[in-house]
Amino acid sequence: MLILLLTGCASTASLTQISAFGTGTSSIAENSKKAFELIDSSTIDRNMYDVAADTSLYPKDETFEGLFKGTELKKQLQLRLTVLEKLGSYAKALEKLATADFRKDVDAASTDLYGALSGVESHIKWTLIS
Repeated sequence: MLILLLTGCASTASLTQISAFGTGTSSIAENSKKAFELIDSSTIDRNMYDVAADTSLYPKDETFEGLFKGTELKKQLQLRLTVLEKLGSYAKALEKLATADFRKDVDAASTDLYGALSGVESHIKWTLIS
């Protein structure tokens, strides 16, 4: 009876940890995406403030370009944002699976998890090829 009780507690603790991992990872993915976008927009703001503060400077096209200017840097940013999106989907699906109560919920969560993993795998393969 004691072994059964300990096993039950261990699996509940594991599901709680998996759920916490899913929540944390999803949050990190969303916040990282926002941070990349904020860095890019704040670079434009800084350029505009520099022009406004120095009367010898005039606005140019470069003034309104973010940190990720140029096709290669924009491509790298887009790859990072896509990976973060896929990671966030994976984490949400994992959290949903860990907190599912009924068979129907488990089936739906498993389908979401499989889709998220497939998305991560295909994106990683595509990234390595290009």
